Amino acid sequence: MWILKGALAGTSLFIVGSLFYVYFTLFRPRIGQNVAIGLSVIKVYTIWNPIYWAVFVAVLAAGCAVAYRIAH
Repeated sequence: MWILKGALAGTSLFIVGSLFYVYFTLFRPRIGQNVAIGLSVIKVYTIWNPIYWAVFVAVLAAGCAVAYRIAH
């Protein structure tokens, strides 16, 4: 059960972190400008970036470690 809880905690933390990452790197610097940001730009910053997936694995591992530590 701790694996499921850890995976859920890690995934939710990763999703929230991804939203903040995209907001602060892409949208925030362009506030007040009439600039469109294409989906391909968002994909380059997220799913095509190997560091993005490494962070996903690290957050899942951290979530499972925390859930395991709380369970035992």
